[in-house]
Amino acid sequence: MNIASTVPKRQNTYGLICIHDSIKCPISVFTGIITAQAPPKSGDTGVGSHITIKSMANKQFNKWEMNMRALRSIFLITLLVLATSACSIRHVIEQDYPQYLVNNAGAVDLPNTDKASEYFLTSNTQSHSYEFRAVATGYANLWIVEFGKMLDDTLKSTDVQNAFGALQKVSDVSGDSRGLLIFDLKSYTFKDFGAHISLEVSLSRLGQVVFSKTYTQDGKAQGGKMFWAGAFGQKNAVQQSTKLALDEILRQLISDLNTITS
Repeated sequence: MNIASTVPKRQNTYGLICIHDSIKCPISVFTGIITAQAPPKSGDTGVGSHITIKSMANKQFNKWEMNMRALRSIFLITLLVLATSACSIRHVIEQDYPQYLVNNAGAVDLPNTDKASEYFLTSNTQSHSYEFRAVATGYANLWIVEFGKMLDDTLKSTDVQNAFGALQKVSDVSGDSRGLLIFDLKSYTFKDFGAHISLEVSLSRLGQVVFSKTYTQDGKAQGGKMFWAGAFGQKNAVQQSTKLALDEILRQLISDLNTITS
C-alpha cells in the first residue's frame, strides 16, 4: 500500500480522518501525536503497519492561538495606557472653589473666638496634590485635589474670617505672634463617595506651642450626586464633601481654642 495514501486530507473539530478513495484509516490522538494505522495487506497478521507523524494542524492552530493572545494583551495594555495618560480629562477641584465658597456663604454657623489672629500652612500642606479616578463618573476623568489651596481658600472665606474676627496668613513661623495657628495635613483621600481628612492644628504663642490636636473627619458621602450627575456632579461632590469635613474640623477647633485659659 502507498504510505502517502494514509496522509490526512481534512480536519474536524476533534481529530483527523484520512480518506483515500473508499478506504478510511482509523486515527488515534494522544498528547498531540497522531498514529495512523493502514489497512492490513493480504498475508499480514492483522497488526498492520503504523506510522507516527506530528499533528501539523494542531501546531498551526496553537501558534495562531498564541499570536491572538499576544495581540489581545497588547491591545488591552494600549487601551489602559491611553485611558490613564493622553486621553485623561484633568479636573482641578480647587480651580473654582473660591466661587463655590462665595455661593455657599452663611451655610455654616461657626462659633466665635479671639484666640488666634494668624495662620500658617506647613510646606507639605501647601504643596499637597491628590489624584484619583471614579468609576461612577467615568474612568477617563482624572480628579485633582490640592488640599492646601482649598484650606487656604476656606480660611480666607467670609464665614471663617467672621468667626475669628480677623485671620491673616503668614509666610513663616515667627516668634512674636500671640495667636498663630499652624495647619499640618496628615492625610487626605476621597473614597466611598466622600472626603476623609486628618489635619493637625497647633496654636503657637511667642514661639511656644500651647495647644496641638489632630482632627480626623469624614465629609458627607455624595454618592447620589456622582451617580445621577456623572462627571458634571463629581467636582461639586468633592468640593461639598471637603467643605463639610473642614467645617466640622474648624467647629471643633474653635471650641477647643475657647477652652484655653492661658
